[in-house]
Amino acid sequence: MVGSLLLPGGVLVQDVHLSTLYFIPADRWWESIYLAATVRGMFPKHQPAVRFVSNKRGYAATFGRDLMDAGFDPREVMDKAELDASVVPSIASDVDVRFPLELTSSLRSRPIPVAAHEDSRHEIERALDLVEWDVGGRVELSGRLLTGPVTFRPGSNEAVTWQRLIDERLADGAGVPVAEVGQRLAEEGAERAEISNLAARHIHALRGRLSSSAAIVTANRAYALDPAVTVGRVRRRAGSHLRQPPVSAVAKTDPPE
Repeated sequence: MVGSLLLPGGVLVQDVHLSTLYFIPADRWWESIYLAATVRGMFPKHQPAVRFVSNKRGYAATFGRDLMDAGFDPREVMDKAELDASVVPSIASDVDVRFPLELTSSLRSRPIPVAAHEDSRHEIERALDLVEWDVGGRVELSGRLLTGPVTFRPGSNEAVTWQRLIDERLADGAGVPVAEVGQRLAEEGAERAEISNLAARHIHALRGRLSSSAAIVTANRAYALDPAVTVGRVRRRAGSHLRQPPVSAVAKTDPPE
């Protein structure tokens, strides 16, 4: 159950307590550390960080040795009395390092932290039809509707149009007005007909990148992604842990207070 709550490479926090998990003998409470070791072993490629916290000043004689045998450093057990000053900042730092990106998608009501490794990227691309990657000073588009990722120069007309289409889809908006697209492409003083033609040719080129041209629809003088198209945007996270630490899973060995 604990393992199922963790993302690969996530953060597992375990509170060491004399009232143990039900499947661990009460007189051998320190064996709860092997729960953490077992869960960590479920992720051979992207192992989670394991952080122990406790309010105890002394441990059973074997606790430190058992920690080391399980691959943990007993010197890293954090003091629960330092929750605000040490524990939360340490865990938040772990999350920031391990999940430096953030995914906003049409499938979720709120953004989620994302790891920067390729396995995480491939998982997102398999789950969504279109994904905009706005990281590292460049704009990339990928997802199930594309045969492979496409890279754009930031601020280019095609990059801006894709970003606006994804903006509108994420916001359940009415779409990007044809006039807005055309005026961005046209020279100053262009006639309305020319603006419309430039917009139409531009959108035709965008549709040509997709495995289904029907993914971009035209309605009410606006271009939009079909409501059935799932989209996402990945960007770097910025201080979200200050409001609510997005820890992947918390395994407490004591009952809720």
